[in-house]
Amino acid sequence: MPTTTFFNLKETKRDRITKVLLDEFSTNSLNDAKVSTIVTKAEIARGAFYKYFADLTDAYQYIFSLAMKSIHQPFNYQDLQADNITKTIQEFVNQQRDSKYHDFIKLYYQKNQYLLPPLYQPDISKLTSEQWSSNILVHQTIKDCLLHPDQEQQYLQFLTLSLKHLFKGA
Repeated sequence: MPTTTFFNLKETKRDRITKVLLDEFSTNSLNDAKVSTIVTKAEIARGAFYKYFADLTDAYQYIFSLAMKSIHQPFNYQDLQADNITKTIQEFVNQQRDSKYHDFIKLYYQKNQYLLPPLYQPDISKLTSEQWSSNILVHQTIKDCLLHPDQEQQYLQFLTLSLKHLFKGA
């Protein structure tokens, strides 16, 4: 995560750097992203980049945390009804098409997901087995819908059927 120095920057400069990071990580995989491109576009010194972030992975994880916070904030995940979950996921996927994080998340699933340690791990000690299972199914469905939008309806139908089967045993 960024250093205190980064968070102490003027908001306009911090926002400019954040936008450049989002642009870089939305068009380049973590392996292809360049500090030199970031510092040039953000109009900061290379040394300043390393005052704000430990490395490119640290900067990436910062953008990932912003994306996850923005993406997850509007949804209620406590409703364990298959049709309601599927409706929420469909709204989520539709919202992501217009989100500033769409390309970032798509590239995350295409190339970056396996380059990083898990960036989000739910506390499974606080979940029922049904909640854990539905979490896995939901995230896989989101990934599939974003990567294969032409098959979205089929993925959502499979999700609904799978969740109904899962919750029937609950």
